[in-house]
This record gives sequence, C-alpha cells and structure tokens, in this order.
Amino acid sequence: MAVPPLKLPLKLPLKLPLKFPWFRSRYYLPLRWVLATPFMVQIFVIVSAVGYFSYQSGKQAVIAISDDLRLETSRQISDYLKRYLNPAHQLAALTTNAIDRQEIDFNFDDYKPKYEFFYGK
Repeated sequence: MAVPPLKLPLKLPLKLPLKFPWFRSRYYLPLRWVLATPFMVQIFVIVSAVGYFSYQSGKQAVIAISDDLRLETSRQISDYLKRYLNPAHQLAALTTNAIDRQEIDFNFDDYKPKYEFFYGK
C-alpha cells in the first residue's frame, strides 16, 4: 500500500465549531465569557443577598429603637402627669377627711377659718 503524498500548506479552520446535537448555533462564545459568567452570577447573588439581609436587619433595628423611644417617652409623660396631678388628689383627700371629721363646717357667717384652711396651707 502506498501512502498518498502530503499536500502543503494545510488549511485548518481558525475556530472549530462545537459539534453537539443540542447546540446548533453559528455563534461562538469566547472562553473568557464561558469562564467568567458563572463567577459573575455568584458574586451578584451573594452581594444581593448580603444587601437584602443588611436592609432587613437595619429595618428591625430601627423598629426596635423607635419602640424603645416611644415607651420611654410615654413613661416620662406618665411620670410627669402623676407628679403634676398627685397634689390635687392629696388636697381633695385631705379636704374630704377634714369634712368627715367635721373640722370644716358649712357655716358661711365666719369665713376667716375656712380661708386660712384652704389658702393658708
């Protein structure tokens, strides 16, 4: 058997097409895109997840701080109202006790002791 002579120069295609039955495209993907795309997708997903979780955490922190501020403000208002209104309750209780013990009479002819009782203290 004789070997046929080799013809020079050989013409080889510069880009070899992918010969897969499921891939029938005339377009070629550069190797750089094939290797970089999965990493870019992973980075995008991770950055998005971290951003979402930090947003949720910040939202919960703001809600907690606003609840604490609201509770503290309502407590201070309640304490102030108790301090402001407590003497009026004490004065009403003292007056009621004085009327019960008959230290105050309702004789309006002599107003001087009543004046001293109510305004002198």
